[in-house]
Amino acid sequence: MGMPSPMMQAIRRAGGRWTIGIESSRPGRRSRRSERSGFGLVFGSDAILITHTVRWFLFLNNEDWHPVLIQAVGWFFTAFQATDCVITNDEHPVIQAFWKGAAFKSALDHAQALGEAEAETLQEMCIDEGLDEELGLEGPDGWYPMSLWSTKGYWRPNLPHLLRRDAGDQNA
Repeated sequence: MGMPSPMMQAIRRAGGRWTIGIESSRPGRRSRRSERSGFGLVFGSDAILITHTVRWFLFLNNEDWHPVLIQAVGWFFTAFQATDCVITNDEHPVIQAFWKGAAFKSALDHAQALGEAEAETLQEMCIDEGLDEELGLEGPDGWYPMSLWSTKGYWRPNLPHLLRRDAGDQNA
């Protein structure tokens, strides 16, 4: 089988039971790997797309998910010695540009040009559009109108700061 790649060795050291093997090191070639944890990794030219199976609406609206997934993203951030990060939904222009081969900065510029800029907070990305009286569910107590929402932008967390704060660093 040969010697594991340096990236695979680093991930094994950093993550204990996590073993994510990436053998493709040629620029521009994509390599995809999914793990039992619900995370998927796609390697682009200068960025790594990390996906998770949790629904975007649930993540944005259930704050219990925030520290869990931010810590996990932080683990990847540290393991891959990343310098920047954005968190957004699957259909966001940043992600679409990534799928088309764009580099990280080019993907951000593409999103900006389409009006999908950086949000200050995760909460800012969930837009409540009210109730639709025509869409809904019939329940035992009558009609329940459908709640409508949309999402806009991406969040660019200061992961080093968040990770130090969560680890109890009083200076973070």
